[in-house]
Amino acid sequence: MKKIGYAPGFKKPTPYLREMFDKLELSKNINILDLATGNGRNARFILDKGYENIYCFDRITNPTNSQIENINYWEAGLPIVGLPEIDLFLIQYLFCFLNKTTKRKVASQINKIANKNALAIIEVQDTRSAGKINVEEIIPLFKKWEVLNERKKRCILKKM
Repeated sequence: MKKIGYAPGFKKPTPYLREMFDKLELSKNINILDLATGNGRNARFILDKGYENIYCFDRITNPTNSQIENINYWEAGLPIVGLPEIDLFLIQYLFCFLNKTTKRKVASQINKIANKNALAIIEVQDTRSAGKINVEEIIPLFKKWEVLNERKKRCILKKM
Protein backbone atom coordinates (compact mmCIF):
# COMPACT_ATOMS: atom_id res chain seq x y z
CA MET A 1 0.00 0.00 0.00
CA LYS A 2 1.21 3.46 -0.88
CA LYS A 3 2.27 5.66 2.04
CA ILE A 4 0.17 8.81 1.98
CA GLY A 5 1.93 11.05 4.49
CA TYR A 6 0.55 14.19 6.05
CA ALA A 7 0.00 17.40 4.09
CA PRO A 8 1.39 20.65 5.53
CA GLY A 9 -0.77 21.82 8.41
CA PHE A 10 -2.07 18.34 9.15
CA LYS A 11 -1.50 17.11 12.67
CA LYS A 12 -0.73 13.49 13.21
CA PRO A 13 -3.27 11.49 15.19
CA THR A 14 -3.09 11.83 18.94
CA PRO A 15 -0.60 9.66 20.83
CA TYR A 16 -3.52 7.87 22.54
CA LEU A 17 -5.12 6.93 19.24
CA ARG A 18 -1.81 5.66 17.84
CA GLU A 19 -1.04 3.71 21.02
CA MET A 20 -4.48 2.12 21.39
CA PHE A 21 -4.93 1.40 17.70
CA ASP A 22 -1.74 -0.66 17.68
CA LYS A 23 -2.68 -2.50 20.89
CA LEU A 24 -6.13 -3.49 19.65
CA GLU A 25 -4.77 -5.70 16.83
CA LEU A 26 -7.84 -5.29 14.64
CA SER A 27 -8.73 -7.16 11.46
CA LYS A 28 -7.95 -5.14 8.33
CA ASN A 29 -11.44 -5.69 6.88
CA ILE A 30 -13.48 -4.04 9.66
CA ASN A 31 -15.73 -1.04 9.01
CA ILE A 32 -14.35 2.10 10.63
CA LEU A 33 -16.22 5.38 11.10
CA ASP A 34 -14.25 8.55 11.81
CA LEU A 35 -16.78 10.98 13.28
CA ALA A 36 -15.99 14.69 12.85
CA THR A 37 -13.26 13.84 10.36
CA GLY A 38 -12.01 17.38 9.90
CA ASN A 39 -8.87 17.37 7.73
CA GLY A 40 -8.68 13.57 7.81
CA ARG A 41 -5.71 13.01 10.07
CA ASN A 42 -7.23 9.87 11.65
CA ALA A 43 -8.47 8.43 8.36
CA ARG A 44 -5.06 9.04 6.82
CA PHE A 45 -3.38 7.23 9.74
CA ILE A 46 -5.70 4.23 9.42
CA LEU A 47 -5.43 4.05 5.65
CA ASP A 48 -1.66 4.10 5.98
CA LYS A 49 -1.94 1.06 8.28
CA GLY A 50 -3.70 -0.93 5.54
CA TYR A 51 -7.35 -0.59 6.53
CA GLU A 52 -9.70 -0.03 3.62
CA ASN A 53 -13.28 0.20 4.88
CA ILE A 54 -13.06 3.72 6.28
CA TYR A 55 -16.04 6.05 6.43
CA CYS A 56 -15.62 9.72 7.27
CA PHE A 57 -18.43 11.79 8.68
CA ASP A 58 -18.24 15.56 8.88
CA ARG A 59 -20.18 18.76 8.23
CA ILE A 60 -18.87 18.84 4.70
CA THR A 61 -18.71 16.12 2.07
CA ASN A 62 -15.20 15.31 0.86
CA PRO A 63 -13.49 18.46 2.10
CA THR A 64 -11.05 19.86 -0.43
CA ASN A 65 -8.31 20.08 2.17
CA SER A 66 -8.50 16.36 2.97
CA GLN A 67 -6.34 15.18 0.05
CA ILE A 68 -7.26 11.59 0.86
CA GLU A 69 -8.23 9.11 -1.82
CA ASN A 70 -10.19 5.90 -1.20
CA ILE A 71 -12.21 7.41 1.63
CA ASN A 72 -16.01 7.45 1.76
CA TYR A 73 -17.29 10.82 2.99
CA TRP A 74 -20.75 11.32 4.46
CA GLU A 75 -22.22 14.71 5.20
CA ALA A 76 -23.07 15.10 8.87
CA GLY A 77 -26.63 15.06 10.04
CA LEU A 78 -28.89 12.98 12.21
CA PRO A 79 -29.92 10.28 11.76
CA ILE A 80 -26.76 8.70 10.41
CA VAL A 81 -28.00 6.60 7.48
CA GLY A 82 -26.58 4.72 4.53
CA LEU A 83 -23.61 3.17 6.32
CA PRO A 84 -22.88 -0.50 6.97
CA GLU A 85 -22.69 -1.72 10.56
CA ILE A 86 -19.60 -0.16 12.10
CA ASP A 87 -16.93 -2.12 14.01
CA LEU A 88 -14.79 0.80 15.19
CA PHE A 89 -15.71 4.42 15.90
CA LEU A 90 -13.07 7.13 16.14
CA ILE A 91 -14.51 10.02 18.10
CA GLN A 92 -11.78 12.56 18.65
CA TYR A 93 -13.12 15.75 20.23
CA LEU A 94 -16.63 15.66 18.70
CA PHE A 95 -18.36 15.60 22.09
CA CYS A 96 -16.52 18.76 23.15
CA PHE A 97 -18.64 20.87 20.82
CA LEU A 98 -22.12 19.40 21.31
CA ASN A 99 -24.83 20.36 23.75
CA LYS A 100 -26.26 17.67 26.05
CA THR A 101 -29.24 16.89 23.82
CA THR A 102 -27.10 16.47 20.72
CA LYS A 103 -24.58 14.35 22.64
CA ARG A 104 -27.40 11.96 23.56
CA LYS A 105 -28.65 11.87 19.95
CA VAL A 106 -25.18 11.15 18.58
CA ALA A 107 -24.58 8.38 21.13
CA SER A 108 -27.97 6.87 20.24
CA GLN A 109 -27.10 6.91 16.53
CA ILE A 110 -23.73 5.31 17.23
CA ASN A 111 -25.47 2.56 19.16
CA LYS A 112 -27.88 1.93 16.25
CA ILE A 113 -25.16 1.48 13.62
CA ALA A 114 -22.65 -0.29 15.86
CA ASN A 115 -21.93 -3.93 15.13
CA LYS A 116 -22.01 -6.38 18.03
CA ASN A 117 -18.73 -5.99 19.96
CA ALA A 118 -18.00 -2.68 18.23
CA LEU A 119 -15.32 -0.47 19.76
CA ALA A 120 -15.23 3.30 20.22
CA ILE A 121 -12.05 5.25 20.82
CA ILE A 122 -13.18 8.52 22.38
CA GLU A 123 -11.10 11.58 23.22
CA VAL A 124 -12.18 14.95 24.58
CA GLN A 125 -10.39 18.18 25.36
CA ASP A 126 -11.21 21.41 27.13
CA THR A 127 -12.21 24.22 24.79
CA ARG A 128 -13.18 27.83 25.26
CA SER A 129 -16.61 27.24 23.75
CA ALA A 130 -17.36 23.95 25.54
CA GLY A 131 -15.47 24.53 28.76
CA LYS A 132 -14.00 21.67 30.76
CA ILE A 133 -15.02 18.15 29.84
CA ASN A 134 -13.92 14.63 30.84
CA VAL A 135 -14.86 11.23 29.47
CA GLU A 136 -16.77 10.54 32.69
CA GLU A 137 -19.46 12.80 31.21
CA ILE A 138 -19.55 10.84 27.94
CA ILE A 139 -19.39 7.22 29.13
CA PRO A 140 -22.93 7.22 30.64
CA LEU A 141 -24.33 8.06 27.20
CA PHE A 142 -23.24 4.60 26.07
CA LYS A 143 -25.47 2.49 28.33
CA LYS A 144 -24.81 -0.91 26.79
CA TRP A 145 -21.07 -0.46 26.36
CA GLU A 146 -18.30 -1.49 28.72
CA VAL A 147 -15.16 0.52 29.45
CA LEU A 148 -11.98 -1.23 28.28
CA ASN A 149 -9.59 1.63 28.95
CA GLU A 150 -10.18 4.95 30.66
CA ARG A 151 -8.07 8.00 31.26
CA LYS A 152 -9.23 11.48 32.21
CA LYS A 153 -9.74 12.69 28.63
CA ARG A 154 -9.74 9.37 26.75
CA CYS A 155 -11.42 5.97 26.75
CA ILE A 156 -12.14 2.87 24.75
CA LEU A 157 -15.63 1.42 24.95
CA LYS A 158 -16.91 -1.94 23.72
CA LYS A 159 -20.52 -2.64 22.85
CA MET A 160 -21.94 -5.51 24.88
